[in-house]
Amino acid sequence: MYEPYVSFWKKRLPYMILSGSLVLFFLSILIGVVFGIIFYRVSVKTALSEDLDPKIGKYSSLISASSASFINVIFIIIFNWVHTKVAYKLTEMELPRTQTEFDNSLTLKLYVLEFVNYYSSLFYIAFIKGRFVRHPGDLFEPGLLNKEQCGLGGCFVELTIQLAFIMIGKQAIFALLEMLQPWFEKKKLEKIINFNPKDILLLPQWEADYPLNNWEATALFYEYLEMIIQFGMVTIFVVAFPLAPLFALINNAFEIRLDARKFLSHYKRPVAVRIKDIGVWFHIINALGKLSILTSALTIAFTSSLVPKTYYYLKNGSLDGFISWSISYYETKNLPQNLTDFIRQNNLSLNSSTTCAYSGLRHPPGGSEQYKPTEEFWEILAYRLIFVVIYHNTILLFDTLLDWIIADVPKKLYRRIRQNTYLTNEFIIAQEAIKTENDNKKSSTI
Repeated sequence: MYEPYVSFWKKRLPYMILSGSLVLFFLSILIGVVFGIIFYRVSVKTALSEDLDPKIGKYSSLISASSASFINVIFIIIFNWVHTKVAYKLTEMELPRTQTEFDNSLTLKLYVLEFVNYYSSLFYIAFIKGRFVRHPGDLFEPGLLNKEQCGLGGCFVELTIQLAFIMIGKQAIFALLEMLQPWFEKKKLEKIINFNPKDILLLPQWEADYPLNNWEATALFYEYLEMIIQFGMVTIFVVAFPLAPLFALINNAFEIRLDARKFLSHYKRPVAVRIKDIGVWFHIINALGKLSILTSALTIAFTSSLVPKTYYYLKNGSLDGFISWSISYYETKNLPQNLTDFIRQNNLSLNSSTTCAYSGLRHPPGGSEQYKPTEEFWEILAYRLIFVVIYHNTILLFDTLLDWIIADVPKKLYRRIRQNTYLTNEFIIAQEAIKTENDNKKSSTI
């Protein structure tokens, strides 16, 4: 039997190159959105800090972080819809041979786009923000990444705010859309075919179900994607937002009922298909589990102040004076001319101070080593790296041990499966032997 063949070099390869190029293009747009939100956050914080009302300036960091997180959620929802349409169209253009190839290609493209869409801002706050600022003078140098600095406690609070906004906001908006979408589709259908909803009770079930949505091969794909994105938020940054598993549990309780109602009331009955497992999603979950161990270690070591506090406590026996120890000083005469002009034009002052304090373990001004890292800085950096290595290998070893202890298939069930397989093979061999014997008897009589 002839199978239709599509030339790889003439038709499939050009579309695959186009698909990869467009995915990279959308990834660059997402990175640009992250930089745009950074610019917004810096601008709002600067404007609020310059406000003459001290109450507003006091909460400038909280206001800028919360508003930026809300805007980020809006962009995430918009790009989520765009990526779904674009990824599906690109996968169709690639002309996959089988449904499995289609699903795997769609999964790879869409998950890469959604991974950057949802997690890029979180990774920036956790591991990039404030790393390019050595002292206050760097805040006025050219560049966008050196315009933000973490507080004395690190960027942990802002990471928690960002994760809470993204997770709770996404769940609330998506749950609302899942409740409203079937209602809008029903009203649209009633308007198109112009019938009274009460008349549908008089129709046979098969005729009443005819206007319902068709069950597509990718109907469950987006449900998987939503759960995997949620799983990533719960595992990768759980140390920053310990309530994430609780909100995920609450969301899943509602999601079960909403999806059940949607599949039973708004879709035609699907044809049952036997599958071996969840496919490529299993490998994605496994990769996320391994990644979450590393990100948790890095978040605790570099984003929080756990390691510096532990270092200070072991040396002094208490945390008294930790804040004073963790800050350094910068001479105000080294501030840029445009900043000093702004202070003078707005009748502001530095209260006759010759220095300003900032978070960092650096040498004081006035010496050959001014503003360079102190010995404590390098010691704490070494302890951070040691913590990451110990934490990562310990959890990975524990995970491997649990994976070995708890088998995927219980031994009793595995033995029953092997026994049934053996009996089935023996039955087939016996039947083939009987059939062969009967054929030999027939041939001998002839």
